[in-house]
Amino acid sequence: DRSTQSTGNFSFGMSEEDAAAAPAEEQCELVVTVGGASNIGDGTEEWPSTVQLQFPGEELVVSEEVVGGHPEYALEKTFARAYSQCTYDVLASESVTANIMSGEELYGTVQLPLIELLQGALTVGGDLEVVVAVKDGDEPPEAADPVDPDDENYQAPAKPSLKLQVCLAKGEPLFSEDEIAESNFLTVAAGTVWSLPPNWLKTDGKSELDADIFEYKLTAMLPLDGAETAIEIPGGKLVLGVPPEEPDGSEDPAAAETETDPRAATENEQHGRIEWKYSKRFFMNAAAMDKFKEMADEESPVIFTLTRTLSGEAVDPGWIDMNAPKYTGDVNLDISRMIIPGVDTSDGRTRVEATNTPMTEPEAGGKAKKPNPISIEPEETPMAEQNGGVYAVSNTYAKVSLSLAEPVVARPGTPRRPSLAPGDLVPPRPPLPRFMQPKDATIELQQTVRKTISTLVTEYKSQFPASPSCTEEMHKDFLYQLSHTGKYHTFKEKLKKAVVRVVREKFKKDGTETPEDMANFYNDLYVYLMENTMQALNQTFEEQSRDVALPNPVPEVGTVESYIRLAQESEILLKFDLASKYRQECIVMNSDDPQLWHDYGLFALRSHDMTKAEECFRESLSLQGTNPVALMVYGVNLAMRESFEEAESFLQAVIDLEPNCVVCWAVRGLMFDLTERSEDARHCFMQAMKIQKDIDTGVIEASELCPRTYEHKSGVHDLENHLEAGAGHLQAANFLLELHATALAEKALQLTHTVSGLSLIHI
Repeated sequence: DRSTQSTGNFSFGMSEEDAAAAPAEEQCELVVTVGGASNIGDGTEEWPSTVQLQFPGEELVVSEEVVGGHPEYALEKTFARAYSQCTYDVLASESVTANIMSGEELYGTVQLPLIELLQGALTVGGDLEVVVAVKDGDEPPEAADPVDPDDENYQAPAKPSLKLQVCLAKGEPLFSEDEIAESNFLTVAAGTVWSLPPNWLKTDGKSELDADIFEYKLTAMLPLDGAETAIEIPGGKLVLGVPPEEPDGSEDPAAAETETDPRAATENEQHGRIEWKYSKRFFMNAAAMDKFKEMADEESPVIFTLTRTLSGEAVDPGWIDMNAPKYTGDVNLDISRMIIPGVDTSDGRTRVEATNTPMTEPEAGGKAKKPNPISIEPEETPMAEQNGGVYAVSNTYAKVSLSLAEPVVARPGTPRRPSLAPGDLVPPRPPLPRFMQPKDATIELQQTVRKTISTLVTEYKSQFPASPSCTEEMHKDFLYQLSHTGKYHTFKEKLKKAVVRVVREKFKKDGTETPEDMANFYNDLYVYLMENTMQALNQTFEEQSRDVALPNPVPEVGTVESYIRLAQESEILLKFDLASKYRQECIVMNSDDPQLWHDYGLFALRSHDMTKAEECFRESLSLQGTNPVALMVYGVNLAMRESFEEAESFLQAVIDLEPNCVVCWAVRGLMFDLTERSEDARHCFMQAMKIQKDIDTGVIEASELCPRTYEHKSGVHDLENHLEAGAGHLQAANFLLELHATALAEKALQLTHTVSGLSLIHI
């Protein structure tokens, strides 16, 4: 029975007669030696002591009594074990314990782990420090004062020690170097189960509480020794929630903010849960690791089966839990992430679901002295709650974990950072002068009027909040407030500057005008100012009073939007020269818009004009050097021109801005692969796989999906539309094909193949 072996029980299920009749198998002999001790006891030569040696699964071995602070115990014992998974699991998880006793009193303890014997060591141990026991009522020893490195006369205090060794009697390692290189250690840990079925937590109307009569067990199916093996994790206890107490302010708000899962808010003592304190390490040979890797590659989960059994002092031996099949569920722990290079742990909150192997219905037991409580009588169970479905209805989840000592695929090294930054290669465009006058005095006048109106509205709302209409009294108070605070004078001075500029540019005079000419001048100026003021008023209040914006309005003729639409239509009709002309018109109308330069560069790529594309991308980045899409597109453009070192600088900048960009990690890996930097390429592919797995499982939130149709207002050439689904190489290939980077796209498709409908990446 492999499950019995893996729990540390060395009996293989046969009687003593059968064991004697069975042919003798080769045994693994472990020799445990206890030598001398130093600096123990109370400092006298008459202090008596013995050593109690405890080997896992064996009876206690006691040495002869010796006296003094430096005794020599000279205890040696040989333990024989079969070469089996059971023995290897004990060596991986257990320790040899030596207790130093003075009479009936424990003086100190030494523990020696045996795991190094599985890693090629012939002998483990040596002079080990004794952990001195703290007697009842005594305080633990204080930490030693820090050592002054300049003190030459300092001598460290003598610490009690014991010589304890374990060696292989044959003098040969348990495994060869190749077998050790292919082996590993798997640690299984079981923590808690939360969000339990409500009837477990009820206390009213029950003669015996569930917490007093039930024990919970997890049974994990692990590929030990290359075969599915059941590992039992017993001892789960139901803990009822306690009423909440008044907050004392001791909670750490920063710790709560780091937890993004909303279920974490209910993981406290106020809610009922099942608790285990289990963690055990198992030995994984080459066959076991091959099976484990196959399971991770095929996305086959490790199944933990949750069951409950009757246990406790209040349980009558004649009781039978008629609801045991109802409360049998499966915890399917996803280990597919562990195939990613560098990932050695699979944990988190895993839902408890209906079991795939239903338990047979138990037969009713005989009469017991004590009547069966209601909790173990058959319950009325809807179809959805049978065979563990009750856990899915209750949203029950478990916190279990698997971790390997070494990842299935080793983590590649981190690539070096490029020496140049994007700003060194594409200098930003010099900023515009701080005080630049508008091109037209009329525009300045209208802008000043609109700003003045906005300020007046703000002042009015602050003075008369929630007033539906204005009265004459409110009007007088408002004008008084403006005059009293000096704001009226401020507004007048601002408008005065705009009016003076209008007069100088629109109504030029040489000083020889007659009074009639001046009268006409004042009349024309008044009409001109009132027209522009009314135009500014209408524009301001029309925009604020408009209820709903028109969806996809037709752009006005002669605007940037109209030329963009004409360029897109010309490109669809394959009139690239005309489309290029419209793109240039957009640049002429607004040469400071980085998006226009970027779109022009994408058009140049689609029309195979690499020189113009690089020029446009450089102009776009000089205006806005923090756009991740622009940086990545320009990096790909440089890679197409075989300027790989410069391209790396731009791709590194994208990763600094968006560390979870799957496409950028994959493209960077493809570029490293082309330049024969295989280790750096493996690192980038590892990051792309890991991030995509987090996106698929909801750990990382994906970007908003955008429709890629001509009817969509953002157009068909929206490179921000990352689908964030599928293998990273496929996403990168799609992105590169849009940029006509055929060499990189072909490389991405070569590194991707399909097996059983799943896209797998070879690294």
